Amino acid sequence: MGTTSQKTVVISGYYGFRNSGDEAVLQSILTALEERGKAAGVSIRPVVLSIDPEWTKATYGVDAVHRMKLGEVRQALKESSGLISGGGSLLQDATSSKTIPYYLGVIKLAQWLKKPVFIYSQGIGPVNRKLFHPFIKSVFNKCEYISVRDQESARLLERMGLGWNRVQVVPDPVMGLTTGGKKPESLQQDAGRPLPVIGISVRYWDPERRELQAMAEGLSKLCQEQAVHLRFLPFHLPDDVKASQEII
Repeated sequence: MGTTSQKTVVISGYYGFRNSGDEAVLQSILTALEERGKAAGVSIRPVVLSIDPEWTKATYGVDAVHRMKLGEVRQALKESSGLISGGGSLLQDATSSKTIPYYLGVIKLAQWLKKPVFIYSQGIGPVNRKLFHPFIKSVFNKCEYISVRDQESARLLERMGLGWNRVQVVPDPVMGLTTGGKKPESLQQDAGRPLPVIGISVRYWDPERRELQAMAEGLSKLCQEQAVHLRFLPFHLPDDVKASQEII
């Protein structure tokens, strides 16, 4: 009976912050790695870079190291077979000017250690500081594989100088998660007919809050034209709650 080989893969993303969207991305990546590994006869050992390694270990049953402890990150990469960077909107400077340098730094460290890097289903941008463009291009040009989750991200990378044939547009990994067989929820009107439930997830993006105002106006018009139930889904607490309250 043949032995199964083992590969260690480090996963870098916005993990351990208990952001529902990013945690769903991580779950989808772990599921895909397990399925692909079984199909290829390879045991995949994921190591997640997390802000809360103990919580990540307990939640997913995988190894994790602290994303801000350089020694732990370097050791994990050194012992790995490669790095997956993604998914989610990692390379953007709307929330902080430190975000892009951090994720590029992790990728560059893996490249210095001569580990293959796979950019997986990322949403790129906005990148308002043009000084980041050449750094993103340089680091991405040395990656083994690059995929983004939308055409806008692909076009942005092309404007940065990355060859269009280097980038693939793929579905958001969360789309592959199963729902456990549950049917979509609906609420009942007095007449007994199902009332459509519309899920809404918003976040602060534009400093002038123009997108929230436009969303509020659109939802108000919708409610005037049709009876619906609006359900706000804050993924990143507490910021998404505040953004939702501005619309309400």
